[in-house]
Amino acid sequence: MYFLKEKLVQASVDYVGKNFKNDYKLNGDHLVFYHTGIMRHSTLIINFSRKLLTVAFLISLYLFLSNVRAETGWNSFTLIVDNDIFAPNNVDRHYTNGIHLRFESYEFEEFTEENTPSLFLPVLNSLDIFQSPTSSYSIAYQVGQAMYTPEDTSIYEPQPDDQPYAGLIYGSVDFKVKKYNYSDTFTLLAGLVGPLSLAEDTQKFVHKHIVGDPLNGWKYQLKNEPVINAMYERRWPLYGGRIGNLINYEMLGIANGKIGNMLTEAAIGGAIIFAHNKSTHDKLASASHPGSFYFFRNDIPSGLYGYVGGVGRLTLHNIFLDGNTFQDSYSVDRRPLHQALFYGVGYAAKKWMTSVAWFKESRRFETQREGMFYGSLMFSYRY
Repeated sequence: MYFLKEKLVQASVDYVGKNFKNDYKLNGDHLVFYHTGIMRHSTLIINFSRKLLTVAFLISLYLFLSNVRAETGWNSFTLIVDNDIFAPNNVDRHYTNGIHLRFESYEFEEFTEENTPSLFLPVLNSLDIFQSPTSSYSIAYQVGQAMYTPEDTSIYEPQPDDQPYAGLIYGSVDFKVKKYNYSDTFTLLAGLVGPLSLAEDTQKFVHKHIVGDPLNGWKYQLKNEPVINAMYERRWPLYGGRIGNLINYEMLGIANGKIGNMLTEAAIGGAIIFAHNKSTHDKLASASHPGSFYFFRNDIPSGLYGYVGGVGRLTLHNIFLDGNTFQDSYSVDRRPLHQALFYGVGYAAKKWMTSVAWFKESRRFETQREGMFYGSLMFSYRY
C-alpha cells in the first residue's frame, strides 16, 4: 500500500512538474501550489466546466424542441431584444439586457400526440380550459437570456443596497387557447440562474468589444440555482371601434399569476392597441398572447400600429431581488407593490412585422433610487 501511495505521489509530481513547472513545491506527501499560473489554469478549468454545463442545458433544450411533432407547422419566428441602451436615459442598470427567441405554431383543434410533447398531455387533458370544442389551440417555444446589474458597475466591492448581479438562461413552452371573447395561456419555464447562465461572459464580451464600460462586480452575482416557474394568463377584449376611416382600436384586459422559485406574483392591467384600417376589427378583437414580460402580439395583418398600457403587480418572491432560495447570497428589500407603463409602435407586412417599445417601471426595492426604464426591439417573421 505504501509503495502504491509513493507511486501515486510521484506520478502527480511528474504531471504537475511537466504542466506547471515552477508553480508548486512538494511538502511531504502534499503538493503546495504558490504561483498565479496554477490559479490561471484553475480558473480556465472552472470557466470551461461552467460553459460545458450551460451548453449541455442548451443541447437538451434543442433535442427537446427537435423532437416536438407539430403537424400544423411553425407559424412564426420572433426575436426580441431588451436593453436599457434603447431608453432615452441610456443607463446600464437593473434589468439591463435580455434576448429572447420564440417559435410559435399554427392553430389547431386540440392537443394531441401529433402536435404536443406527450410529457405535457396528462396535465393539459386535466385542465378544463383546454377542453372546449369551440376553441383554437397553439403552442409556442421560447429560449432566452436575461441579465441584471446594479447602477454602478465600476465598483469592485459588494453593493448591498443595490440590485444584485444576476443572470438567467431559460427555455419555456406556452400552451394557448383562444376563444372569441378571451385568450388563455399556460406557461412552463425552466432555467438556470447564476454563473451557469453565462450572463457575466456575455456582458463582459459586449462591453470589451463594443461598449467599453468597466464591469467589476460580477464575482458577487447570485449563485447557481435551477429555476422552475409556471404562469397562467388571461387576456380579453374590453371595447373596440374605429376612429374615422383610418384607425381601428381595441382595449384589452390582462391578468396573470406566476408561481415558482424564480418569480411568484400576481398582476392586472390593460392596453389599448391602434392599427391602420388595413387591419380588420375582427382580427384585433382576438386577445393576444404574451411573448415577453409585457404586452406583445405578432398577429397584426398589415399596416402601422401602436399601443399603450399599464400593469400593477403584487410580488411575493423575486429571486433577482430576494437572492438565492437555498444558499446565502446578496439581496435587497423588495417592494411588494409596483406598477409599470409601456408603449410602442410598429409596422406589419404580409410575412413580417417589427416594433420598438419602451417600458417604465416604478421602484422594485426600497433602496432603489428610481425605477427602471428600458426599450425593446421586436422582429417577427411569419411563414
